[in-house]
Amino acid sequence: MKKSLILLILGSLIIITACQNNKMPKQIDDNDLNYAKEQIANYFNYQYNPGELKKLARSENNDIYYYAADGKRYVFPNLDIFKSWFGDYDINKLELQDLQTLYETPLGGNVTLRPGSLMMTETNLDIYLITGDSAMKVIKNFDLLIELYGTNYKDYIITIPNFYFTQYENTGIINQAGDIPSIINNLTIDQDKGFK
Repeated sequence: MKKSLILLILGSLIIITACQNNKMPKQIDDNDLNYAKEQIANYFNYQYNPGELKKLARSENNDIYYYAADGKRYVFPNLDIFKSWFGDYDINKLELQDLQTLYETPLGGNVTLRPGSLMMTETNLDIYLITGDSAMKVIKNFDLLIELYGTNYKDYIITIPNFYFTQYENTGIINQAGDIPSIINNLTIDQDKGFK
């Protein structure tokens, strides 16, 4: 009898300790989940403002630049990052500028992936959610990832070269629906960078 009582007490202490350390599974809050789904829907329903195309130019080498409100030009490191903002828009339709004209405007840096994008690197198996200009969070809850992006979530992952990874700041982890940030469905690059 005493042995059974001791085992019962020990079992209770283990459960209490696990709860205190957040090791017990958490139930998904319906309100948080609905909010998270709305944010990801904003990502998928994104439509760029046609006026934004006037801020774009390409070089003779087909490098693509965004002329931002701070008076500087920002380069798209690769086509995937461009597509995260402008879809399948034909870059050949962009204004072609010679290098001398481009160099008249100082280079401000790179354009980063649009918030809501999923990102990986060539050598890191972690999946990151882009949350804002140069900011990201690593996704630790794969059930939530599937709930928000579907079982084909891998189709939405953009793999970037390792040397671009250092341009992003890891600002935390996503364990539950409440960790999903607000995503604006008509966000501009100027707004993402905090210029407007």
